Amino acid sequence: MDSGPQNAGDGTLITAINGAKTGIVGGFVYPNKAYRPQKQWIVNKDSSLSFTLGEFVGRKAPFDPVLEVRQGETRILPKGVAPGRGGGSLIVLYSGYDAPKPN
Repeated sequence: MDSGPQNAGDGTLITAINGAKTGIVGGFVYPNKAYRPQKQWIVNKDSSLSFTLGEFVGRKAPFDPVLEVRQGETRILPKGVAPGRGGGSLIVLYSGYDAPKPN
């Protein structure tokens, strides 16, 4: 049985761009290197994205969970703002969506 996306490296787990519609229920982020300490788990650029993910950090350098870009404005959910889990973050529910276009 698959538990959702799992990542044991330092790469961004998911990037949603240009109107993508993505949903993730459950997953695990285990960043085990420190090659890119400023990276995010998830990048959401002008798309709709919902997820639930947890992070375990054995090397004491957690990542910022989310980078979101909306019409050129960038926002980051920084590490330490979301509840903690295993030295990292636990995102119980993130829901970032692209506003509906007027007809």
